[in-house]
Order: sequence, then structure tokens, then C-alpha cells
Amino acid sequence: MLSDREFNEIVIKFQRFVFRLAFSVVRSMEDADDITQEVFVKLHTHRDRIEKPEAIKSWLARVAISTSRDRLRWMKVRKWLTATSADADEISGNFSTPEVLAAAKERKDVVDNWTSANLSPKERVVFQMHYGEEMTASEISEALKMNQNTVKTHLHRAQKKLEKSLPFVRGGQEG
Repeated sequence: MLSDREFNEIVIKFQRFVFRLAFSVVRSMEDADDITQEVFVKLHTHRDRIEKPEAIKSWLARVAISTSRDRLRWMKVRKWLTATSADADEISGNFSTPEVLAAAKERKDVVDNWTSANLSPKERVVFQMHYGEEMTASEISEALKMNQNTVKTHLHRAQKKLEKSLPFVRGGQEG
């Protein structure tokens, strides 16, 4: 069982990790924030079941991805049900400062780059875990309960798609 001190240390150590994984799936900072909080609430609720503290990162990754996918499914249903309502981000954008608008444009550009590469959800997650979180294929395999060769395949496909749609990715050189 995790003590309060250990739990707080885990939150501090892995909060950004969980956020980045959630964002790579849902592509919304607000939803990624909510998911991050939800993941740590789940950890707190189940902290008496944690037998191997060294497996926390894998557990957090699995729960973050699962929670993110659940959120996407919910968002699709909600979007379908409210198809005629205006996008809240566009409405609130009319009252933003230049700094907020610039930050929003930068976030949109990142999302557009991911979108233009047309990565599947699994490719996005594997790519984020490998390059964003610097996890090995073995660590990703364990976290996602996925065969290591499947992880490598998703990673390879993501790299090829990104090279095709984002020329500056090719060979790690700027173009």
C-alpha cells in the first residue's frame, strides 16, 4: 500500500507523463487535464492494491490511455447529440488576449501536425510514449499489454507517416 507521502511523490513525478499520454489521445488540453486528475484519483482509490511500486508507470500509462479512450467515446456521442451547438472554444476565443490566442494557435498547430500525419490512435500513443516519454519498446509493450513486435510496427508506421506529411521530420533534420 502506498503512503500519502509516496502517493504525492508519484503524482509529482508522473503528472506530466500522464497528461502527455492523455493529450496524445484526446488532443485537448482541458480534457487531458481532467483525465490526468481522474487517473490519479483512480490511483488513490486503488493504492492499497499496488503490490509493485516499480510497476506504477506502466499502470498509470494503461489507465491514462484507457480513460482517454473512454473520454473520446463519450465525446463522440456528445458531439453527435449536440451537433448544432457552437464550439465553446470559438466563442471564448473572441474575448482572449493576444497571448492566449498565440498559445491557442500553437496548440492548434501541434494538433494539426498530428492530424495531417493521419496517425491511428495506437500509432499516436506508441509514438508519444517512445519519443515524448523516452520509453523503450519493451516498456511500452508492458504498459500497453501489447506484443513488443506490434509496438515496433506501430512505431515504424507512425515514423513513416510523419516523414511523409511533415518533411522536417525526415532524418531528424530541419528542412
